[in-house]
Amino acid sequence: MNLLWLTPLAASLMFFVFGPLIAHLFRQPPSQKRHFGAMMLLLRLPKQLRRRRRIQDWLLLVLRILCIMLFVMAALQPVLRWPESNTDLEQAKRMVFILDDSLSMDHVVEAKGLNLDDQTAFTTARSAMVEQVKSLPEGVEIGLVLTAGEAKTLTPELKSDRAEIMTLITERSQQFGDTDLAGALKQARRLLDGRGGSIHVYSDEAGLGTVSACEEELSLLASQKAALVPHLTRAERPQNVAVVSAVYGEGVEGGSVRFELRNYGESEREVTTTAILPDGTEINTFVTVPAGGLTEEMVTVPRITEGGIGSIRVDDDGLKSDNLFYFQLPQIGAARVLLIDGEPGATTSDSEIYYLERAIAPWGSNRGGALPDVVGETGIALLNRETHRVVFMANIGNPASLAPTLTAFVRDGGGLFVSLGDNVTVERYNSALSDILPTQLRALEQVSHAQEKGKGTRIPDVEHPIFSPYKRGGLSGFSQLRFKSIFSVEPFDTNDRSKVLLELDNGMPLLIEHKVGQGMVYLLTSTIDDEWGNLPLQATFLPLIQRSIAQLGGASGSGGQRIKGLVDEPIRLDFGGSVVDLVVDGPAGPVFTQKQGNSIVFTPAVPGAHIVHAKGGPPLAQAAVNINPDESVIERPQGLLETAAAIEPEAFTKRVPLFPYFLWLALALFALQAWLAWHNQEDSDVVHA
Repeated sequence: MNLLWLTPLAASLMFFVFGPLIAHLFRQPPSQKRHFGAMMLLLRLPKQLRRRRRIQDWLLLVLRILCIMLFVMAALQPVLRWPESNTDLEQAKRMVFILDDSLSMDHVVEAKGLNLDDQTAFTTARSAMVEQVKSLPEGVEIGLVLTAGEAKTLTPELKSDRAEIMTLITERSQQFGDTDLAGALKQARRLLDGRGGSIHVYSDEAGLGTVSACEEELSLLASQKAALVPHLTRAERPQNVAVVSAVYGEGVEGGSVRFELRNYGESEREVTTTAILPDGTEINTFVTVPAGGLTEEMVTVPRITEGGIGSIRVDDDGLKSDNLFYFQLPQIGAARVLLIDGEPGATTSDSEIYYLERAIAPWGSNRGGALPDVVGETGIALLNRETHRVVFMANIGNPASLAPTLTAFVRDGGGLFVSLGDNVTVERYNSALSDILPTQLRALEQVSHAQEKGKGTRIPDVEHPIFSPYKRGGLSGFSQLRFKSIFSVEPFDTNDRSKVLLELDNGMPLLIEHKVGQGMVYLLTSTIDDEWGNLPLQATFLPLIQRSIAQLGGASGSGGQRIKGLVDEPIRLDFGGSVVDLVVDGPAGPVFTQKQGNSIVFTPAVPGAHIVHAKGGPPLAQAAVNINPDESVIERPQGLLETAAAIEPEAFTKRVPLFPYFLWLALALFALQAWLAWHNQEDSDVVHA
């Protein structure tokens, strides 16, 4: 509400208020004469002069000054104005109701101590809307629009069935989406179809940019003579503390998760936070957050922790729907890898996987990037798709019994590393593993004479992720690799699905990458031990094995791509293979997905972990989905009605001219002071007589 002066120059007339003051200070002549001696008259003269210079009749003076001031105020023509619904345009027979069901409407309006049934802004708005619809007369046409996420109309057209509208309102629950108030006004305007009517908005109008985005629609509503009636529903002083970010950082003892909390309220808050790791471990902390401020906190993660999606929970009753923030946590410590040893040997050092096992877990079983589970050829039954992400098959003589399980494992997203040796038979491998090998094996080749050191290897392409650690150094170590024997392979086309990662100086492929379904296969055409070459004895061996595990999916904990997303925003995932059988599981169950070539697109409706996998297979991707952070902002920078009044003042402003009130009051005071002056003069004459 503000005051507008139409003729501000009239304020110069305020100078006349000095007139009554000067008149009252002017020396007044004596009204009574008495005869005294000359000397006595001279002695009394100074006292009488002082009395005449005093202000007399204070009340009369004040009335005269106020009278002049009121006349001047009337000349200024003041107008009192404030934003108001343009209900004079309202047509009672056509009404559209907008119900804000966004996340911010979950903030508590009525605190009832420990009562879990506290009234929220949404439940309050929903009840008030039902009561208003119930009180409407018969024949009123009603529409209903919602704001969460992308605004949508629940009634394709205006309906006169009040019972149906009340049912739609009652059945609606508060959502996790942001506030599309501008879109809701647009939908409401379309329902009215330019024929007038009223739009009733039940909302907390919270969030930065929520109301300012409505400017264009507010202008269109005014031009189409539609009435806007906001029903502000919010706590007098809403409170909210929310986690706005959480990031994992590596460290000596397993690393830490740093997270930030913001206090959107007007008072300092002490809250309890809980870091919930993917394996269910909970770590509690107490945090004090200043009013309107941001605080950073940290929790230490155990050095062996399952990877996946964790969360930070804050115990805050102001707005419960944003109390959880989800973040990606990589596998920390040991991830499990299944090693199938084709030649165990009489002693540990004679085993085919002796060097491989130590490269996978160089610091033992309690630290490092992976934890190997060693089995023989008959141990394939121990392969657990939920636990093992990578399988190493080293120098297996007859893979026929393993082929069905391994083929299914790889197609569902697993990683397989195949190394050869003197147990390998070309015919058996080509027959059993033809569906997953990048090409057919041809024959065992001796690439150097016995007295030679062995055939060297070419420097690999460091742009491939498996060799990225060698960019800063160590790349020359590949020139030290020597091989005496190797399996040759049939020629094959190199493309996005199959490529040679390492090759000998003579061009023979040494390490081949091949994508199969949702998984991947690495084929090493030589041995993984030191029988045919010096690979396990070189400094490049350990990082090469560690990076191979990572590329095959072993370092991902709960598997696959790691992405972030927001509620009601599409998430697109690209896969190299078929996506026909891929499904997405969210906190509320399966999520609808669309297939677009080798990609899938889905839109999460709730926050939390969303896991992408083939039916019955391990995870291929995981998305940590959070709410739009704007919905945690409970401030209301400018209301809907105030914004409408600023855009279309003629339509959304109430004006009350104050000119007649000031004028009549000035005339009344003028008459009062005239009567008081006449009355005082009459009393003086009586006394003097």
